[in-house]
Amino acid sequence: MKLLQLILILTGFTQLITAQTIFKNADGYYGLKNENGSIILQPKYTFIRPFSEGLASVAINKAPHIKWGFINNKGKEVTAIKYDKVEFFAEGLAVVKLNNLYGYINKLGTEVLELHFLEAFSFQNNMAVVKNKNEKFGVIDKKGKVIIDFKYDYMNTYFTEQLTWVALNNKIGFINTNGKEISSIKYDDAGTFSEEMAPVKLNGKWGFINNKGQEVIPFKYDVTSLNSFSNGLVKVKLNNNYGFINKKGEIVIPFIYENVGDFNEGYASFLRDGKYGFIDVTGKEIIKPTYHYAWSFHEGLAAIEMKNEKSENVWGFINTNGKIVLPLIYSSILPQYNRSTHKVIMGFDKGKAYISSFDFNSFYINKKGEKISD
Repeated sequence: MKLLQLILILTGFTQLITAQTIFKNADGYYGLKNENGSIILQPKYTFIRPFSEGLASVAINKAPHIKWGFINNKGKEVTAIKYDKVEFFAEGLAVVKLNNLYGYINKLGTEVLELHFLEAFSFQNNMAVVKNKNEKFGVIDKKGKVIIDFKYDYMNTYFTEQLTWVALNNKIGFINTNGKEISSIKYDDAGTFSEEMAPVKLNGKWGFINNKGQEVIPFKYDVTSLNSFSNGLVKVKLNNNYGFINKKGEIVIPFIYENVGDFNEGYASFLRDGKYGFIDVTGKEIIKPTYHYAWSFHEGLAAIEMKNEKSENVWGFINTNGKIVLPLIYSSILPQYNRSTHKVIMGFDKGKAYISSFDFNSFYINKKGEKISD
């Protein structure tokens, strides 16, 4: 259920940055307030996404379709509300869709790369993955020049550690940013590289390759983290239980948990007997299983969920000692996407957490729980 909620929230998300508060009125329409709480844009949109690079995408229900465009942080429309789909701005450009074709606009609303792709994804380091009219995937730069030829049936939409996976004839392998294949295209599934390792699946089991394409951990695991290694460890599932192995394939934390999260800042969440707690990299349980749900630690704090006296699911934050430092008063923790790591942050990033309150407002807070602007 948590995964489904996250997928729904993340549809179209990139970098989440705002200097305004998005609010919803009693009629279900969205507007903007400034940091003082004054309304600067009366509610009129079906939806407003958080700001990215100074602009926010907005939607209006133009029956029978939802149409999208962009506003600036003063609430002024900088594009026509005409697109069937838009993504957040990244590196000065945003993906837009109209009449089943994708292209890119700049911050003035000018369509700088013609809408003629069947699919298109956000730019990263002057590169974007797109699908051409021959239904093949490749990579272009901001001028539309082809960097990696259109020959794959699918591609991961971003590179990590200068590598990404590609799919051809229902098999998966890896290429670098020059388009060179560093592994055979033979795997059934794959994750992304981290700490020079990537998970790959073959004949129903998971193992790992290094950044030279060499198979270094055998194919024996039922499930693994698609984000691969963190703190030198990776979670894997074997015989219905989770544990952690190192880069040599050695068991570091035994297979005794119903579920575990990835390590971050030296700690990982675990599930036992229906409750979540935290372990360190040695496997020591530093916070006993207490919570209905828990996200990873970020900047020394972790978001946790419990029920209040009304049996409502409420969220707050704990420190590494398990002490509640921000009270359980929030309806949900919203994601922030770190473009440099390509990881979703469910908690604090650069001193801010993005949360939702029970009155349907979404805003940033600092580590004191104070509402803040960007």
